[in-house]
Amino acid sequence: MTAIFVLGLVGGPSALESARSAVPPIDWNAIPFALIGAIVGMLLVLGMQIARRNPKPARVAIQAFEGISSGVLGAGLSALVVSALKYGWLPSGVFFAALGAGLFAGVALAALLFRWRYRDVL
Repeated sequence: MTAIFVLGLVGGPSALESARSAVPPIDWNAIPFALIGAIVGMLLVLGMQIARRNPKPARVAIQAFEGISSGVLGAGLSALVVSALKYGWLPSGVFFAALGAGLFAGVALAALLFRWRYRDVL
């Protein structure tokens, strides 16, 4: 997971450039939507797997999304730092950090839900 995070850090500046060139431009109103939407989306996607009787698909999905969210979080933090240093605090720089934080938080909450749901089985 650390390697995926580092790869995300490397890809952050290119993510920032794609966000900066978005039409219409990303504004500050998109930041809470990205954060909360990512949390809700992860809970919805992983929650469907957790609701199944068999814990294996949920475990595999959580492990896969842990890596994905780690990479997006790394890219978001990298984009945030590059944006702050080159352009100042812009919503395009904060957007990917909020998205990565939301994905990571959603996966962490789903992992807690998984442990609670299968506490008698595991």
